[in-house]
Amino acid sequence: MNIVDLDGMDWYQTSDKDGNAVEGGAVMWRDGSDAVDGYSNIGTSYTMDLGDGVSMTYNQNTPESMTETVLNEGDWETQRELVYDKNGNITGSQNKQPVETEGNCFYQAGQMVSNSGATSLGGGNDINTTDGQIDYMNEQIGNGNSVRVQVDYNGNGDGDHWVATSSRTTNLQTQTSTYNFYDPGTVWSDEGTHHTNTFNVNNGAISGPTHYNNKTYTVTAVRKNQ
Repeated sequence: MNIVDLDGMDWYQTSDKDGNAVEGGAVMWRDGSDAVDGYSNIGTSYTMDLGDGVSMTYNQNTPESMTETVLNEGDWETQRELVYDKNGNITGSQNKQPVETEGNCFYQAGQMVSNSGATSLGGGNDINTTDGQIDYMNEQIGNGNSVRVQVDYNGNGDGDHWVATSSRTTNLQTQTSTYNFYDPGTVWSDEGTHHTNTFNVNNGAISGPTHYNNKTYTVTAVRKNQ
């Protein structure tokens, strides 16, 4: 046992006639866990929407993390499309057009950057040092922009694929950050935008898993925006 609620306090949110919490409804932190007329007990953790893509997550009444979102699910793009047979059954998938010289994933990752309101630059504008990559992602996400990121998924040190950053979550206790990304490599949006598509900084490298193929992506370059 590593968490003890000494005060017996919970978060409450306004509820509908069936006792269900109303999304966006008023929230309060109060003693006890008894029923409150017009409110629903939503537990000891609560994520508050602060507007402009920023949210704060509380554990008890202590701010635990802050998330800055620059892409929403509707901004995701895929480099693939489903293939159907004459009976309408899915038989596979294939690359979508257009295909650019650096790969179709490069084009679609750039489209996602555009969806955030920024413009990803062409070749010759890559950041190749870990510190520089972190600084630039932080700067751009702080300005509300996604960035195009090249990754190695074969473990050979070469850039094989492109993705786009979608958010940054900062642990307010340790001041460490996790970066979520949207992956154009899959045809399924729930995989391409999955919350486990994450980059962490470990041992001088930026890396993390992608949900759709269980590979580990290691960042090789971050492309600058215009």
